[in-house]
Amino acid sequence: MRGMAYDRFGGVDVLSLREDLPDPPVGTVEAVGPAVVDVRAGDEVFGYVRRDDVQWGTAAELVPAPQRCVAPGRGPR
Repeated sequence: MRGMAYDRFGGVDVLSLREDLPDPPVGTVEAVGPAVVDVRAGDEVFGYVRRDDVQWGTAAELVPAPQRCVAPGRGPR
């Protein structure tokens, strides 16, 4: 997976494109627990994830996200 990475704070000069990042272990929703009502298995979702929610930030092709950060990607049911 490709993603922008940085190892120190600064401007755009500290960013580097990495081609070797592992794919996160999530994608389309695969399963949900009994208390989950907003999404179902097979749903596509979108999310707002912050740096404190993910390991490598959000400037990548794929990003794992906690349930609290995602919503259905196809509008209301």
